[in-house]
Amino acid sequence: MELLNEIDSLARGISAIIPLVGLGLYLTIRLVFIQVRHLGHANACVCGKYDDPDEEGGVSHVKALVTALVCSGT
Repeated sequence: MELLNEIDSLARGISAIIPLVGLGLYLTIRLVFIQVRHLGHANACVCGKYDDPDEEGGVSHVKALVTALVCSGT
C-alpha cells in the first residue's frame, strides 16, 4: 500500500505539472498560438453566429447547457 501512495504522490506533484506546462508551451509555439489566433471564431461559434434558426432539429444552447450540467453531476 505504501508503494501505491508513493506513486500517487509523484503523479500529483510537481513532477506531473512541469511536463504538462512544457507540453502546453511546446504545442502553443509549434502551432503558432492557435488558441489565440482562433479565439474570435471560437467566440462566434459559442455565441451562435453560425446557427440557422430555420433549420430543423438540433438542440438549443440552453438545452445543451442543462444536459451537460445534469450529466456532469454539477
